[in-house]
Amino acid sequence: MSRFDETKLPPEVKLWFARAIAGMITADGTVTDDEVAFLREAINFLEGVDDINQIVNLVKSRKIPGLQSINIDMTLAREILFYISDIAVTDGNLSQREIDFFRYIGSKLGIDQAYCQKIITWAKDYDQLKRRKQEIMLQP
Repeated sequence: MSRFDETKLPPEVKLWFARAIAGMITADGTVTDDEVAFLREAINFLEGVDDINQIVNLVKSRKIPGLQSINIDMTLAREILFYISDIAVTDGNLSQREIDFFRYIGSKLGIDQAYCQKIITWAKDYDQLKRRKQEIMLQP
């Protein structure tokens, strides 16, 4: 799991980001232990109990939230999208629903579909490399 520096986020973007994380966690209809780790990280940077409860309830209900378009620095938007890509591939499978929600998040960040596809491809490749590394590490 990659770590995201949430201090870079303006306060009004933190809940949006947590909602995007919750949506990606539930996009494929299942929630894995690895995805729960991302959820914990997301709720740790939220300040209000109501915000935390909102995110936890989204995941419990397996509801994919709607997101509003936000206008933030493009570098930060891309960092957010790369982080979300880690969640999408963390279970080793990337469903069409996850890809669709990923593109939806990208559109809300002002990132075009071609760039989103580059990140999806990168995330798949990077996940395969991490898994291959793990296999090699376990060899005698």
